[in-house]
Amino acid sequence: RKVDVPRGALITIGFDGATRRDATGIVCTHIETGYQWVAGLWEAPPESDRRAATWQVPEHEVDDVMTALFEQYTVWRLYADPPWWQSWVSAWIGRWGDDRVIEWWTNRRKPMAYALKRYVEGIRGREICHDGNQDLLRHIGNAYRQELPFRDDADEPLWLIRKERPDSPFKIDLAMAAVLSWEARADAIAAGVLAEPAFKPEWLRHWKAAPKDGNRYLIVNPAHERKKSRTTEFVVVELGEDRHYYVLEMIRRELDLGERTDLLFQLHRQYRPLRVGYEEHALEADREHIRERQDSEHYRFTLTPLEAGKMTLDDRIRRLVPLFEAERIVLPPRELEIVGEFIASEYRPYPAAPRTGLLDALSRILDLRAEFPEPVKLTAPLAHPSDW
Repeated sequence: RKVDVPRGALITIGFDGATRRDATGIVCTHIETGYQWVAGLWEAPPESDRRAATWQVPEHEVDDVMTALFEQYTVWRLYADPPWWQSWVSAWIGRWGDDRVIEWWTNRRKPMAYALKRYVEGIRGREICHDGNQDLLRHIGNAYRQELPFRDDADEPLWLIRKERPDSPFKIDLAMAAVLSWEARADAIAAGVLAEPAFKPEWLRHWKAAPKDGNRYLIVNPAHERKKSRTTEFVVVELGEDRHYYVLEMIRRELDLGERTDLLFQLHRQYRPLRVGYEEHALEADREHIRERQDSEHYRFTLTPLEAGKMTLDDRIRRLVPLFEAERIVLPPRELEIVGEFIASEYRPYPAAPRTGLLDALSRILDLRAEFPEPVKLTAPLAHPSDW
């Protein structure tokens, strides 16, 4: 059966293939319904065709399809088998983050066998549905079962799939892509993607004109090993007299240490924050470079380490729920690209968001000893000027 998957829906993607003399396929899965569809297939012509010897997958066409999917839907994960597409998979990681694009090597026998087992269970349990795409059915039908010399925990045999023979013209790439997409969906469900979202769309508020005269704070959430993400997030928050948190700036980029320091100094000069919060583990690595830069430019400011403590990432972020619900957090205009991305990829799907860097950075305003400005009190003069 065909399912109309709405724009912005949470999906997963499986990608498998070679660049020449074989095939490359992209299969998507709608997480909510289990519906799968073929987003792209590129197959080499048969050996009898004189074009076969020089045929190559149109790589930029594949990239265009992948880009369109990330623009049209909220992609929770892309599981890509990378051997023949290493440079493109690296480019996609750089574009969409290593928390959303995962190198999933299908040559790992046991993980692949368990993924195949889950896919068969999904078929038998009628969890998987599709639109009857003949190419997908053909590739699944072409797959041969290869028994493995070990069994699962229930003492059931494990197996892989392969082509009839290495040079067989009967392709199975869509079958592999479908399994990877389904495996990503299973991981999404295990992560709670179908749970009730923590944040509601009606809680969102946006300022029309940037506020002034409040207390400003800059928060830096850099890329580092423990974070397991290549992106750095910057958030500038102004605390107003009305007890609201006005988000003036949201930035998420893949930066090296020099670029990150450049942006730190740029934002500090632009906003003159009262305090700068910097994730503690990253600060240990970055501090010396930042101090050298401060000395060379004779421009100094203090960095406050933001400690992780015993609080989990989820606990930190959930502190924002009552603030958003009370409409005390006010975002920049929705028309800004980064704001739209934040809402689609972090705010709306949380706790199963494909990324959480900006939410985490925003939550750290509560760890920065940030203070609201005291409201100005207007009092009547003791005597009218006419009495002087």
